[in-house]
Amino acid sequence: MLLFHLLALSVTSLDILKATKVVTFNAATELNLGPATLVVASSAAELAPVETKFDTSTQRASLVFAEELPAGSKAILRIGFEAVLTDSMTGYYKSTWERGTYALTQFEVREWAVHVCTRWPSLLGPNVEL
Repeated sequence: MLLFHLLALSVTSLDILKATKVVTFNAATELNLGPATLVVASSAAELAPVETKFDTSTQRASLVFAEELPAGSKAILRIGFEAVLTDSMTGYYKSTWERGTYALTQFEVREWAVHVCTRWPSLLGPNVEL
């Protein structure tokens, strides 16, 4: 059986509303998250999380940073991810037609992976706003 993989990079602009060490976002359980970096505009330092946690019941991932992210700051989160494309019609999935196979997504609210949530920013967590 031939497997199709999606490799992608998400770049998300964040407004940190409250001081925090944790950034939480939706992440389907089928995703393999790659290395993440966060650049806080006020320092321009590139921060890497010291821990990544997954909650499979809510399909959310949390990145834990060693340093507190200051309230009122702006940041850029970069994170790569990989997923096997399936016929499940959830998250990213594959579709085949006479010209080949391609990846699709319906951007279901409960299954947005690490995508920018511009229409529902509350899904990113209590300390992050777009």
